[in-house]
Amino acid sequence: MDSDWVADDCTDWSVDYLKYKVLLGEPVRIKCALFYGYIRANYTHSQSVGLSLMWYKSTGHGDFEEPISFDGIRMSKEEDAIWFRPTELHDGGHYSCVLRNSTYCMKVSMALTVAENDTDLCYNSKMRYFEKAELSKSKEITCPDIEDYVQSGKESDVVWYKECKPKQWRQSIAMRRDILSIREVREDDIGNYTCELQFGSFLVRRTTELSVTVSQSDTCIVRAEVAAFRRMIRTSRRKVPPGLNLCLLAEQKGTRLGGTFSGCHSSRRRHGNAANNPPACPLTPRRAPPVCRSLPPPLSLVP
Repeated sequence: MDSDWVADDCTDWSVDYLKYKVLLGEPVRIKCALFYGYIRANYTHSQSVGLSLMWYKSTGHGDFEEPISFDGIRMSKEEDAIWFRPTELHDGGHYSCVLRNSTYCMKVSMALTVAENDTDLCYNSKMRYFEKAELSKSKEITCPDIEDYVQSGKESDVVWYKECKPKQWRQSIAMRRDILSIREVREDDIGNYTCELQFGSFLVRRTTELSVTVSQSDTCIVRAEVAAFRRMIRTSRRKVPPGLNLCLLAEQKGTRLGGTFSGCHSSRRRHGNAANNPPACPLTPRRAPPVCRSLPPPLSLVP
């Protein structure tokens, strides 16, 4: 069967939504997506009714497709999938699986990307997973998409790294199987977490970038505290020494609350008395506050 026949006579489901991304030198299994959402049959059943599964490769969808020759060593066909042990850069492209007999033909393509690690890193920044966590809340980070590399009935032996380096984890961080659990998220938990799994003679790595946000209630606390600080400045009966940067104090307070504020001016104004013309300090922080569990005491304008 040539590729023109496949293109003209098959029901073509185009490119499947699942994109395979793997680091150079790692193994990967590309499964024929027809059996996972397109037809109501598995590989064994399709074989029993006389359907054949063929594989083709192209550099992109719609390009010329060549039948794949399997060497059975580095690249092999195993039931409804192709195994690469390991991948090489030239393996990247589109892989089409075609299920057919004399009266029936259906195909779908899967995209494979093979990339190298970023310089001096154990991951490629374009192939990371992403997770978010809230300060002071709990968070679990899983080692994603490793099902093909875990033997049935065996627990996965996963090693975790942060920023590609071994780490002495604090007591509130626990690791069980393929999950890293943070009991109480802190600001310094932001970063890249890499899980590593041994698969035969190969290593499989997955990297997740964790970002940390603040809850809406904590943001409101910060804004309320800064608003109270501004009211204190306006209603203070004490004379503010000329040149005192009131907003520097506001920014110091914001820093203690976890926020930083912009647009502030010194109490030395072009016209008028500084005490009668308090500076304007926006309430919106540039970034979300990292900690709002306890509020600091009000700042005094003068000793």
